Formats: sequence, structure tokens, C-alpha cells
Amino acid sequence: SQGRDVFLRCRDHLIEHYPHITGITAAAKACHVAPEYFSRLFRRHAGQTAQNFLTGLRVNHAAKLLQSTNLTIQAVGRTVGLPDPYH
Repeated sequence: SQGRDVFLRCRDHLIEHYPHITGITAAAKACHVAPEYFSRLFRRHAGQTAQNFLTGLRVNHAAKLLQSTNLTIQAVGRTVGLPDPYH
């Protein structure tokens, strides 16, 4: 369906650009959809909120970096788009 295609485009955008995304509103704008529609797409097709999806991308990448590099927690946080290392 058209909604599924839009979701896949938005999901792929998050996967590719998550370290630089400042929030869900900015991500929706980059995908050329309204933030409310963006959120509905993720709840419907991913079974979770867009924010949870974005956070999951960041946390998973951070865990991999912490296991495979000698980067500090602060450096890993910045790398995955979390400027506050205690976040």
C-alpha cells in the first residue's frame, strides 16, 4: 500500500541518518510528511513509536561501539546522536 511505501522510505531515512536527526519533527520534515502522520506510520507498521525506533537505532549502535572500540561513553554518545552522555 502507499502508506507502507511511505513508511519504508521514512524508516530507511532514520536508519541512514539517525546520528544527525535532532528529533521526530525534523525527521518527518526531511521525509516530507506531517509529524502526526510520521508517528502513525511507525505505530502501524513498526509496532512502536518513531521515537522508540530512533532510540533503538542509537542504543544498538552505541552498544556495538562500546564493545568493539576504546571510545569513551561521551564519544560514543556523540557518534550516535546523543549529545548528553547520561541520557
